[in-house]
Amino acid sequence: MALPTRWQKREALLRRVGVGVLCLVLIAAAAGLFGPGTATRTAGAGDLTVTYPTVTRPALDSRIVVTIPPGRDSSRHVVRIDRTVLDDLGIETFHPQPSATRSRGGQVELEFEGAGSRATRVSLDGRVPTQLGAGARDGDISAVVDGDVQTVSTRTWVLP
Repeated sequence: MALPTRWQKREALLRRVGVGVLCLVLIAAAAGLFGPGTATRTAGAGDLTVTYPTVTRPALDSRIVVTIPPGRDSSRHVVRIDRTVLDDLGIETFHPQPSATRSRGGQVELEFEGAGSRATRVSLDGRVPTQLGAGARDGDISAVVDGDVQTVSTRTWVLP
């Protein structure tokens, strides 16, 4: 009986490594690492909370939720969103509807009536454009809370 040659040993090792990599990919897929996901980030001392998609694909629904706690000046809240965030996620509807909308440079400024003693929750909904290419999309979402501008930086990965 002949002993395995050097080439046969190398081939067996490469096959084991390949099977191991395949198993890791399957485990990551089962854990949901390749599918849509969201993240929640806060700014300041928890004054501004933003929930946004971290991983998405073209033609999937998208939602950003901005929560501003009640403050000293809770009669109105201003939310500023980079225009690229709105365009890349296909954001088209706002709930509640803003009382005023302005464009300032590369940002869109939305003004909402405060919810009194409750937190103000703004939902921005849309659908990721089908022609959007793969890659990372960065942007900022900020709000004026008690006179201070609080900003959350976002990064959304668009998969093919």
